[in-house]
Formats: sequence, structure tokens, C-alpha cells
Amino acid sequence: MEIAGVALIDDSQAVVLPSSGFVHVTWSNASSGTVDATADLSTVSVWQLYALDGVTFAHELSSTVSATPEVFFAANLFTSGSTYIIQITNALGYPNAAHGDNTEVAYPFGIMQNYSTTFTVD
Repeated sequence: MEIAGVALIDDSQAVVLPSSGFVHVTWSNASSGTVDATADLSTVSVWQLYALDGVTFAHELSSTVSATPEVFFAANLFTSGSTYIIQITNALGYPNAAHGDNTEVAYPFGIMQNYSTTFTVD
């Protein structure tokens, strides 16, 4: 997974994001497991992490849906010094999702969630 062209590979990774415009998030939609197929539809969410009394909490800031392995989030969603994770929920079994039809469901069907490493905005 990449954010603004930077691969997220280590927890607490520092990432420089643009201060205006949009932040580009990309990931691989390659097949995995026993099904040789790519995701038809992905829901991508940005979660901000924060600590309160020694407990870490996650707050969902924004979410969007895409039929391709890329999305854009507004740059002003991210605050310098804050820590985030990105959640991607890939769905297989929506054959017409790329055409805006999320009502038709077909087999094989499956849902899988992936999370980025944590990253802090510089």
C-alpha cells in the first residue's frame, strides 16, 4: 500500500503529505488465497489513532468506495503530527461494480480486510 507515492512498510513511519489538494492512496488488488480473482469493489477508510489515559483509540475520519485499486482523500483530512492507519475492505462477487452496479451479486463471493501499518504525518 502507498500513500502519496510512499510505500507503507513500517509502523510509525513518517510520511510527508501535501498540505492542499488530494492525497493519492494505492494498493495491490492481486488475487490471494484459494480464489484466483481480484476484488470487484473496495471500501477504503482513514482512521486517526490517539491515546487517552494510556489506551489507544481509533476514530474513522473518512471512507470512500472504488472499483479500482486507488482512491483520493482531501489533504486537509490529515494533520501534521497525528498518526493514522488505512483500512481496505475488498469485496469479490460484484461483477458490475466497475459500472456502478453494486446490486448484482455472484459467486465466488468474499470479503477481506487489510490494514496499513501506522504512519505519522510530518
